[in-house]
Amino acid sequence: MMPASRTALEGALAVHGLCLRGGWLPTADDALPVLPARAAAAVVWMVGQVGSACWRAFSGSRFFADGQPCLQACPVQPFGPGSYDVPACADHLHRPEGAQCMQHGCLARRACPVAAALRYEPAHAAFHMKAFAQRHC
Repeated sequence: MMPASRTALEGALAVHGLCLRGGWLPTADDALPVLPARAAAAVVWMVGQVGSACWRAFSGSRFFADGQPCLQACPVQPFGPGSYDVPACADHLHRPEGAQCMQHGCLARRACPVAAALRYEPAHAAFHMKAFAQRHC
């Protein structure tokens, strides 16, 4: 059963490291697919992640276990069961040793086999790393 309110939906998403990014009231011009029982969508919500919120959910998943290359690739080891050490990561990025992450993207994300085809290009990754480092200086 779907959450009946925006607050309930936000709570259901938060446990997975996700949040509402916006939404709209669809019209016939939006050409949305028909829902089960031929119902029309009342509201269309856009869901996404913000910052490191998804890492908390990821650390509790079945992928957070024995020898994943993404966990081993990060030199500061910021991942723990149910946590992500943002200050340790940010501190690393502000040191010469963090240049590889700053220029090409997070070493852990680059090493992760999950969704490897969706990795950012180096310039795109560098943009996000710069924004993260500036926010956590």
